[in-house]
Amino acid sequence: MSEILRAAKDDGVPDAISRSTFWRDRKQTARTETPYGPLIQIVSLRLNTDVMHDIGVIAPMPLLWALAREDNFARLLLRTHQQTPCTLDAAWTIVLYCDEVSPSNPLASGPDHRKVQAIYWSIAEFGQGVLCSEYVWFVLTAVRSEICAILDGGVSNVIRECLERVFFSSSGHNVETAGMIQTLRVGGVDFSVLIRLQIGTIVADELALKDILCFKGHAGLKPCCCCSRLVLHRSALADSDRRLLTSTSLDFTNMTQHTNASIIAILVRLRDARGTIAKSKYTDLESMLGWNFNPNMMLMSTCTVMKPAEWIMYDWMHVYIVKGIFNSEVGR
Repeated sequence: MSEILRAAKDDGVPDAISRSTFWRDRKQTARTETPYGPLIQIVSLRLNTDVMHDIGVIAPMPLLWALAREDNFARLLLRTHQQTPCTLDAAWTIVLYCDEVSPSNPLASGPDHRKVQAIYWSIAEFGQGVLCSEYVWFVLTAVRSEICAILDGGVSNVIRECLERVFFSSSGHNVETAGMIQTLRVGGVDFSVLIRLQIGTIVADELALKDILCFKGHAGLKPCCCCSRLVLHRSALADSDRRLLTSTSLDFTNMTQHTNASIIAILVRLRDARGTIAKSKYTDLESMLGWNFNPNMMLMSTCTVMKPAEWIMYDWMHVYIVKGIFNSEVGR
């Protein structure tokens, strides 16, 4: 209530306040055309039922072009460019974030048909002081969870399609290889800056990371997507092989971190074994390696170089606060 009253005090009450007016204003904004194409673009997904389903995606280059017309965002881009220049040799870093959200009453009973997989992105070079504000986290798309559930590859496929269609398109604008020249008017002076983007971080809780990257987590014998030697503590594998560590181990010096190559090698091994061995043996192989394979998963895309070991970041809020370490320690 205080935020609504503050907005009314600072900006005044709009002339029209009906829902239909807001609807028309949203539609008008959604139809914005830019030199890089329409602001919202349609991406078609093939469901398991072999039916095509269209989702709306806010394309990054049209979005940046439109936001750069705003004075405050133009100043942010210019300041970021002055502090960390974006060049042909050094691109800015995309941070992807994904989480399942629901606008429904959390205390309501029955199935929640309004849950959506919300995917956001931002630019790491904005800095910690800016990234703590929701205003610089841009919505890429939001897809109902029920749709993701019947989509081959789930949310991993959604992100793959978004990367291939609107970030690193081979037939359209590519934010990494070509980028964009943006003219920023700040203080009455025009500045031309180059904006190139490449993926640097995927941050989410464990469940979302599992959905995006298709690792098995605690459903597999190797529950950690970052370490190649940790195995479930309730299995007997660590007892029979001294090279392995249990998932409850604190022996950090003997843990071996996955590399980009080692993760991709696992997925290639699973891809090559798919359909050549019995289904039960293939399931056991996935469990042993700790990863699921799907031909539509994000990491199988060739639109950009896949670096999963470098990108993975567990969301600290979920690790420590939301059903995390803090809750467990204080509860005990």
